Amino acid sequence: MAVTLQHLRTATATKIPAGLAPGQVAFNLANGWICVGNGGDDILVKGVAVAAYATNAAVLGVSAVAIPAKPTGKGYEIYQLANTGLATGSTRPASPAPGQVFVDTSVSGKPAMVVWNGSAWVPPINPPAVYALSDAEYTGAGGSGVDAKALAALTAKVIGSKGAGTAPTLNSGDTLIIGGAGTDAGTYIYNGTGWTKSGGSLPDATNRGAAGTGGTKGVVYLARDTDVKPDAAAGTAPDALAVATGAQVKALATLVASLTTGSTLLGTYDASAGSGQIKTVTAAATAGTPARAGFTAGGKIKGGSNAVEGDYFLVIKAGTVTGDAAPLNAALNANDHLVFDGAAWHIVASGVVAATPFSIHAAADVSDAAVGTVAIADEKGLLMRDGSVADGLAGAYKLVDVIDAGTF
Repeated sequence: MAVTLQHLRTATATKIPAGLAPGQVAFNLANGWICVGNGGDDILVKGVAVAAYATNAAVLGVSAVAIPAKPTGKGYEIYQLANTGLATGSTRPASPAPGQVFVDTSVSGKPAMVVWNGSAWVPPINPPAVYALSDAEYTGAGGSGVDAKALAALTAKVIGSKGAGTAPTLNSGDTLIIGGAGTDAGTYIYNGTGWTKSGGSLPDATNRGAAGTGGTKGVVYLARDTDVKPDAAAGTAPDALAVATGAQVKALATLVASLTTGSTLLGTYDASAGSGQIKTVTAAATAGTPARAGFTAGGKIKGGSNAVEGDYFLVIKAGTVTGDAAPLNAALNANDHLVFDGAAWHIVASGVVAATPFSIHAAADVSDAAVGTVAIADEKGLLMRDGSVADGLAGAYKLVDVIDAGTF
């Protein structure tokens, strides 16, 4: 039957956990919050520790939240799951949380986005802007024989006039492209005080020479076929910095795929079906090189032919086999391999043994039919299989009260 895991939770808006183990989660259902343990010493909200511990404070817009004592080693961060929407209006929130965003609509037609940084409302950093002018537009406004570092005022004037509006505020990283073939044409980057013209077009490739050591710096070369051949192959010295083409990589992949590894899965085997039979077959069982024959679902391994050294079947169900290839007439366990050595088939045991009844505790109080509810105060733990202890030995099952899903 299914097992349902209910995480630590509360329906009270003003409560948060006292502390969480690393990776442990808890939910505040009233606010749509998830708290995730990080092993630290603080309770964080958007990366910032709460203002004070063992007191009441506002958290993510909820007032009078009971903040516990400092959770040393069991800190966590609170994330907002519920979509509360973006605050807008002409009056900014009085008690914002750090990182809260507000759209100020107090000026008609000119909404402004601001962010609370913990002490003041500030505009977000705008991404670099890209402006474009033709060479004729620039020179027509008085630009000519341009000094790249003295363009700011003129460029702003031209851009503003072109857009029939106020000249933009320039920020570091803004890009200006002046098109055309005039002396001013090119790409310019604003450095905070002026414009710097970027380098021209990439250089054309030049001959690298037979040794592959010449050529133009900064140019990417595609590999020649001789660059991807073995060291023993005749030809010019390879260029270690050349980039292999798709065709060359495909040719290499084809060679690797054609290698014979000596281990080919022919299908699966069901030892529980009557006296044992092939359950499924792979394409290699009928279309390999050489082509196998007689290996069919529902048939016997002994009915096949042309098997190659290393061919094998995987046992998927345990049982005792009779009537198949002589060495295979034995008790088989799931995950055993039936392997052909070039002359005969053999069983390669997986080490897994068939399950046999043995005692778990007294087993007198275990019932599959009775499903009950254990009170939280009476919960003691879960019975878990310890893989480091062999089946049937004392201690193979242990009582645990922590389920660790592991790390990744």
